[in-house]
Amino acid sequence: MPEPAIPHLFQHYECLQGRIPWMPLVARPTPVDYLADLSREAGADIWVKRDDLTSPVYGGNKVRKLEFLLAHAQKKGSKTLVTMGGLGTNHGLATAIFGKKAGFEVVLKLMDQPVNGHVLKNLLLFQAWGAKLDYCGGASGAAWEYYVKHRFKHSESYFIPAGGSNARGALGYVEAGLEIAEQVRQKILPCPEKVFVAAGTCGTLAGLSLGFFLGGLKTTLVGVRVTPAYLANRNKVRSLALRSHALLKYYGASAPEFRLNPDSLVIDPRQFGAGYGHETLKGKKAVALAHDPGGLGLDTTYTGKTFAALLDCAPKARGPLLFINTLSSVDLSAQAGTVSPNSLPKPLARLFPPTRQAR
Repeated sequence: MPEPAIPHLFQHYECLQGRIPWMPLVARPTPVDYLADLSREAGADIWVKRDDLTSPVYGGNKVRKLEFLLAHAQKKGSKTLVTMGGLGTNHGLATAIFGKKAGFEVVLKLMDQPVNGHVLKNLLLFQAWGAKLDYCGGASGAAWEYYVKHRFKHSESYFIPAGGSNARGALGYVEAGLEIAEQVRQKILPCPEKVFVAAGTCGTLAGLSLGFFLGGLKTTLVGVRVTPAYLANRNKVRSLALRSHALLKYYGASAPEFRLNPDSLVIDPRQFGAGYGHETLKGKKAVALAHDPGGLGLDTTYTGKTFAALLDCAPKARGPLLFINTLSSVDLSAQAGTVSPNSLPKPLARLFPPTRQAR
């Protein structure tokens, strides 16, 4: 097998290699594609960063974060990973998959969100990958289970916040920001006027903000808010980026002082709709457009709303627009089909239609 590509973060700051815990999971660099048909329809040059292809096992943005989080857990000698998210959390699935491959036990604290086919499939996949599932009800119950109860009883476990969004996890998107800046330098991608990405727990957004700053990429980053404002806001992004910056300096990087300029980040709340996980008409239309003629598979929770924001912006765009596809394009439906809903904990099994439960 070929040697894994050295992250741009380690090329940018050679002193970090061998000092900051990291394990190779990402097939880097992920490609960028020009969406010609969609560009003609929208009236703007639309490009996509294919982070749906971060891994042939399971793609999406969470894999980049786990390169740093799982390596740190190994260094600490932890045997169990504990994280939280909605019932259909993609972060939870990525943690279950790559955590198991790295030899960890994985515990998922799950909280309510609107149930659709994607959620039900992920629940089956959690079970297929051997994760322990704890249904916690609402967000407050999940927070109690994660932040208080489990930590008190199992302090030796390695705790990963929702979305993998802490200073260490965000390094995965500092790396991605440097990767995009390099693709612009190599003229693989024109310098985008705006870059669109979902703003959920803000780890991806914060990492990109810092990565673009360190890579000298002059663009406007648009975080499309898909969670409540207390979770996704400018202050959250700035704070998280500053903590990732401090972590780089702790490991020896001579990084310039980070500044989040007013025109470098916009939080767009207009696609949020009725709440996290709730479909919107614009989001559903964007998913359909991305699939045909765009050829992209999006979801209605994160990437569909993000692409809808890009399409709203397109008529007034003066330069290229870049959409970061953070949803895995690896089809795990066959694996989900091998799991019976009855094997899930009862509160989760009841979410399935009676015909599925009776399998």
